[in-house]
Amino acid sequence: MTSGVSISERLKQERSRLGMIQMEAHKAADVSYATYLGYEKGTSFPNAEVLARLFTVGFDVTYIITGKRDDSKLSPEAHTLLNQFQQLDPRGQRLALGVMQQIHQNLSE
Repeated sequence: MTSGVSISERLKQERSRLGMIQMEAHKAADVSYATYLGYEKGTSFPNAEVLARLFTVGFDVTYIITGKRDDSKLSPEAHTLLNQFQQLDPRGQRLALGVMQQIHQNLSE
């Protein structure tokens, strides 16, 4: 059972989590920019070789495919936060990410 979010959306989430822009992700995947955009638009899907290359730069491939994160390495607090985040609809997730990014930015200043 997946989190209700499409593979293309989970791919975008992972890229964003890693702080990458699409240009960096397409290079890491070793595919053309147009091909990578197709992955994020949901018009095509990455094959196993592409996913393996993305894994090497930090993408959570299990999450991209299944919607389930390998949270065995997370602290209890991070586990709780992640579970709550995954229960949000896409709009709620975008809002939560925006708040988290703002907090991070403020703490970095």
